[in-house]
Amino acid sequence: MESVDNVLYLADSYKYVLKRWMVGRVVTHAMIDEAKEFYMQHFGGLDVFNESGWRYIVDHHNGLLPLRIKAVPEGSVIPYKNVLFTVENTDPCVAWLTNWFEII
Repeated sequence: MESVDNVLYLADSYKYVLKRWMVGRVVTHAMIDEAKEFYMQHFGGLDVFNESGWRYIVDHHNGLLPLRIKAVPEGSVIPYKNVLFTVENTDPCVAWLTNWFEII
């Protein structure tokens, strides 16, 4: 069986996703209201929706995600088991945001 230590990964496509969905003003109070209604209809309650956290982001960061993202250049060939990108939260009041982002 071939060793996986020699496998390389071609980093590609994540830059589009980041620019399209995560850069600039990505959340507004109207979007939060819509999400709140969605969660009520589909989950029967708001215990899984962090409304206050999202409102904090709108009120204190004008809807910008307080995250610092560093990534290998798109198209790079990197060895197996290396980090493709890191995410750093710049506001401890929304510590949950880092994990929310990483599961996307």
